[in-house]
Amino acid sequence: MNANEKQTVNLTAGQALTITAAAGVIGSVVRLTRMPGGGNAQSVTAINGANLTFGPYADLERFEVSCTAGTVTITMATPDPADMASDAEVAALLVGKMDKLGNDVTFTAGDGVPVDYTDGTPPATGEGVSGPGSLYIDFAGKKLYINGGTKAQPVWKLVTSA
Repeated sequence: MNANEKQTVNLTAGQALTITAAAGVIGSVVRLTRMPGGGNAQSVTAINGANLTFGPYADLERFEVSCTAGTVTITMATPDPADMASDAEVAALLVGKMDKLGNDVTFTAGDGVPVDYTDGTPPATGEGVSGPGSLYIDFAGKKLYINGGTKAQPVWKLVTSA
């Protein structure tokens, strides 16, 4: 796709959309409602000289790709499941690194409910490490928690469950 061109792309269930754009390429990808005339866009992503991938999705998805400057390559394909990381692999990577997101905010996961601070045994999940706003995923219970306490005394609040 060249500069000043626009194209609507329909992805079937299971497909992923990849936008390839070299440095200096400018445009946008708009995730449209599933049915034409169904209302406003769901999201807008800028193309700014970067490769982008959307999906795969469980249902039909529609996108409008616009190229303002340069040339954009659009690819639609069904990803090979062997190339995708499992939930356990992603969790191990995240938990193993305990990457801090800033201001002592961490992202951790495990199989079970996080332990709140009780001034005793067992120690709280993330005690001395996970500051306010830190996230914890309970894979066994399929629940997401946020630390509403402090770094020294974490108190985990349920955000949502699957």
